[in-house]
Amino acid sequence: MPRRNDIQKILVIRARSRLRWFLNGVFFLALVLGWSRATTAFAMDCQAPGEITLKRMQGTIYGPSGVPVPGITVRIARAGKRIAETQTDEGGRFKFNTGKGEYDVRAEFARIKTFDVKARVVGGVFHPSRLFIVMALSGTRCSFATSGSKQLKLEIQHYQHQLREIQH
Repeated sequence: MPRRNDIQKILVIRARSRLRWFLNGVFFLALVLGWSRATTAFAMDCQAPGEITLKRMQGTIYGPSGVPVPGITVRIARAGKRIAETQTDEGGRFKFNTGKGEYDVRAEFARIKTFDVKARVVGGVFHPSRLFIVMALSGTRCSFATSGSKQLKLEIQHYQHQLREIQH
């Protein structure tokens, strides 16, 4: 027959095991919730770009330092259906021969970083002819798109400030 002390030891061991499982579960849950909250906060800092109006579907993709990035995959879709795909050239440029209409543009870097923007091609003389995209690479957090060269310069200055902070 087991002695009373042996039974108490077995009960204490079982209680410790259950407590360990419980604490591990609580720790895991806290870790997941903290990570998702940090991810949500990160996503909330980045503002989704509005629709950009263009004369024609062409543009340039830059890195955060203002250097054009070659080899970025650019896809356009209309009403959810992919229409065309190309790679940026050595100057970071891309171009599609499209008609007027609304398009979803997706820039993708090495299948790990994507950026989506809506563009409306309207033709005409008074609309910008290029889409400028600054991809969030090299430690920067948010990608950016514009059709104005002045706004592009301001955004690149902002990114260079972020890059300087990361290097220090």
